[in-house]
Amino acid sequence: MGKIHPVNLAALERMRETLLLKAYSPNTIRTYCIELAQLLYAIKDTAVDTLTQERLRAYLLYCVTKLQLSENIIHSRMNAIKFYFEQVLHRGKMFFVEIPRPQKRSLLPKVISKGDIAKIFAQVNNPKHALILKLCYGMGLRHIHADEHTLSPCSKCLGHNGRRSLFRFPKFGAVVQDLEGAGW
Repeated sequence: MGKIHPVNLAALERMRETLLLKAYSPNTIRTYCIELAQLLYAIKDTAVDTLTQERLRAYLLYCVTKLQLSENIIHSRMNAIKFYFEQVLHRGKMFFVEIPRPQKRSLLPKVISKGDIAKIFAQVNNPKHALILKLCYGMGLRHIHADEHTLSPCSKCLGHNGRRSLFRFPKFGAVVQDLEGAGW
């Protein structure tokens, strides 16, 4: 806080108090206070309460172009500033509406070739494991989703003599362990 001009120290404390009173999580409080502190440091001796929409827009443009901050940091910074102006200063939602938000990058999913899939299936020796693996692949389940599920007998699955069948199915993790043991 030594970098922030004394004219703005009270603003940072009001922000922290409002976040505490609204029962925000400690991580959100820390993030919002850090992001507001960055603004307060940048504006030096100008009182934050006097900033206009254009000045805030110029500051955020500076963060994108000069500082080259990521989209996530820009969003956090905007959320903190928006919270301060709307919740602490009660400026209203229209004050911040004109400032556009950066678009999130769309990432393409990781794709495994058909040849690599065939190699994975060829490594599995246990027929039950192979069936489970192929079913999970066919349903589009990822490792983390498939690992959470186990197959268990239902109460209505009756075997011969009217008794419940007790089938045991391994978790998908056992299949992955088999593959890891084979060098995958």
